[in-house]
Amino acid sequence: GQLQENQVLSQDATVLNQEFNIDANSAEQTEGEVTFTVADALTQMITVSDNYAALLLTEKVGLSAVATFLKENGFSESALGSYSAPPTTTPYDTTLFFKKLYQGELADQQDTNEMINLLENQQLNNGLPKYLPKGLKIAHKTAEIDSCAHDAGIVFTDNGNYILVVMSQSDSPPDAMERIALISRGVFDSNQKPR
Repeated sequence: GQLQENQVLSQDATVLNQEFNIDANSAEQTEGEVTFTVADALTQMITVSDNYAALLLTEKVGLSAVATFLKENGFSESALGSYSAPPTTTPYDTTLFFKKLYQGELADQQDTNEMINLLENQQLNNGLPKYLPKGLKIAHKTAEIDSCAHDAGIVFTDNGNYILVVMSQSDSPPDAMERIALISRGVFDSNQKPR
């Protein structure tokens, strides 16, 4: 209740890179002001994995608040570390997150629906949705960082909804994402068989 969707967040890219210990050689942005409203930052962070939108939100909310959220919700295999350490999680905690989201245990119904709708608008769809029927409702989040390629989310079908989380580390993240798409298709096909 402390942030409003139209609230403007702004910070210089060099400051964000310093605060979060991002090396200048690997930084996506090295200069200029990063400015989003809270709503736009959330949308950019989720739908196109805009890391600077995520950094702005993290700076505003604070790592301690996020760490408290993780602890209170039982995400014991996830850690933010510090401003200089990368975040970590596991397939178990990611599955637990989507299960709690699906069951409405993380927020009230309105906010739960908004979170699911945001995840449904994911624009990076070369993982879980790639080989699934067009128009199928999928609320998911991808991550492709360095040698990691992940996709996780809720797949809504007429034959029952399910959560799928696939995390990988590979010398070829695009090939890993293709394997994620094939795994997703296999799970979907199995889900569609008569029970």
